[in-house]
Amino acid sequence: MVVVTVTNPLAPGLASSLEPKMTLDFGRTIGGVGRISEHREVSRHHGTVVATDDGFAVTSTGTHSGFVIADRTTPSRLYVPCGVGPVSVPFSDASVIVEFGEEYDYLDVTVTGSDAADRWSSAWGPEMRERSADAAREKRAALLTAPPMSEVRWRMADGQRKAVCLV
Repeated sequence: MVVVTVTNPLAPGLASSLEPKMTLDFGRTIGGVGRISEHREVSRHHGTVVATDDGFAVTSTGTHSGFVIADRTTPSRLYVPCGVGPVSVPFSDASVIVEFGEEYDYLDVTVTGSDAADRWSSAWGPEMRERSADAAREKRAALLTAPPMSEVRWRMADGQRKAVCLV
C-alpha cells in the first residue's frame, strides 16, 4: 500500500501520513504540518497534497502564486501555477516549495510503496546522477577553454563592433 509522509521543518516532530485518497491542505492559516508561513504573499489555503495509488498529486488553490515541486534525488522541478491541479507527481522524495518575496518555506513529501515512484527513482540511479555531474563538468571545462581576453581583438565592420579571435 502507498503511504505518503509529509513533514514540515517549521513543525519539528510533526508528520502526516496519508493513504490513498487522503489529503493535506497547506497555507498561511492551516494548522500543524500544513502551516507554511505567516507571510501575506502565502495564501491562507495555498494548496493541497493528495495521496494516490501511484504516489501523490498536488493542487494549487492559492490566490497569489503557485509553487514548485522539487525532486530531492534528481535535478527535476515541476512548477504548479495558481489554480492548477490535481497534478500527479512521480517523485518519491520531494519538497513542495512556496516562494514569497526573496524567501521560501517548504514541506517535505516522501512516498513509500509506490511502483511508479520507485521506477522514477531507479531511472535516476547513481549512474544518471554521475552523468549529470559529468555533463556539468564538461560544460565548465568548455567555458574555461575560451581564449584569454588578450587574444580577442575588436574591429569595425560596416559600423558594427565584432570580436575576432586571433588564435
